[in-house]
Amino acid sequence: MCFLFFNFINFCDALKEVSFGNASKVLSTNTKTMNCLPVGRKYFWAVAKAETERLAFDVPELMHNLNILIDETEETIRRTDRQMRFLRDQTTALENDREQIKAALEKEREEQNRMDQLVQLLEGYGLELIKEFSGGFFRFTELCDADEVTLDHCRELFHTMQREFYEEYRLFKLEEVAIASVLPLIKRYFSTWDALGSTHADYGIALMTEWKRILEVEERGIFNTTKSLGSSILNFLENLSPFERLLWDGWMPAMRKAALQWNPRDGPQQMLRIVEIWLPLLPLWMRENLLEQIIIPRIAAQVDEWNPLTDRIPIHVWLHPWLDVMGDRLQPVFSPIRQKLAKALREWNPTDRSALSMLRPWKGCFAAATMSAFLSMNIIPKLEKALQEMIYDPTKNHRYDEFYATLDWIELIGAEGVAGILSRSFFPKVLLL
Repeated sequence: MCFLFFNFINFCDALKEVSFGNASKVLSTNTKTMNCLPVGRKYFWAVAKAETERLAFDVPELMHNLNILIDETEETIRRTDRQMRFLRDQTTALENDREQIKAALEKEREEQNRMDQLVQLLEGYGLELIKEFSGGFFRFTELCDADEVTLDHCRELFHTMQREFYEEYRLFKLEEVAIASVLPLIKRYFSTWDALGSTHADYGIALMTEWKRILEVEERGIFNTTKSLGSSILNFLENLSPFERLLWDGWMPAMRKAALQWNPRDGPQQMLRIVEIWLPLLPLWMRENLLEQIIIPRIAAQVDEWNPLTDRIPIHVWLHPWLDVMGDRLQPVFSPIRQKLAKALREWNPTDRSALSMLRPWKGCFAAATMSAFLSMNIIPKLEKALQEMIYDPTKNHRYDEFYATLDWIELIGAEGVAGILSRSFFPKVLLL
């Protein structure tokens, strides 16, 4: 199309030259001729020339192959660029991994060196590390040929571990070293303890307080939970913390031995002082075990032997000091006491004021409803009967002991209770005079 247009332009120019009488001027497409043309016409000449040159070399197959080569080259360039970026990123990631692995390796070496130092430290105190895992933690045992280790040495060992190997101390639960090293020494320490001796109540309290501080670096929920002894003894011991093991296996046997020798009736104060000193140090479950399984059975056994009619020492003298410590734990003991008191009151004469002295200390110990029911069954009927049988003739009875004895019971029965007794058994008799 451009070629035709080019020929058409040549034809028009030639015709124009002929019309103006300039027949001798012949136009061509060479450079000199193009320079003679106006600007607008130069543009058309350039377009026509380019189209002519293109058509001269217009080979469709060649153009197709060239386009394919160009497309493939461009795709190769893009693919190569992507690969270079990927390899560059991969190289960066590998460098980071190498640095991390290098740092981890250095840390592992440092930890290995620390573990070697820790093992040497333990072996220096007569302990060795068993290389088997039990439940995920290391176990410790005493070396057979180790030199004798004292409690001071063990204290120094734990201070060193907590100060220089704190992470390993937490990770491997190194407080369990106390079971192998400290427990035998604690047992030996308390084996000579005369708990009921007049000056030995606080024996070992400072020592165990210090070991509690050492072994309980971090708070653990196990110390405030209630443990049941119904499970197997093996599982029970495995669930104990090291400090609890020191108390349970080191201190508690001495307390059981002292309790077997203790008579609550003859000497309550010494055992009470021991319990008051040691209770704050004990975990909750061990307090309950001490009071309910050791102290209360001894008290209950003595209550069973008590006879309110023949015993020279009133029971409240040796039992009431335990009220602040025991609290409601003594309620099961109160029931046989009430039964024995009720039995003793069967032959009681209301004019005998010893019954009032015997029951007065129990006001506030028994529940109000329980005390009221006890008095209604064992005291009030006898007072009413005494008033009914009392001689009201002033010529024959000048004392009226039954009446004044009834008034004495106001502090236990209450004014309303005494008024009820009088209205039922006293005033009807008086009105008949």
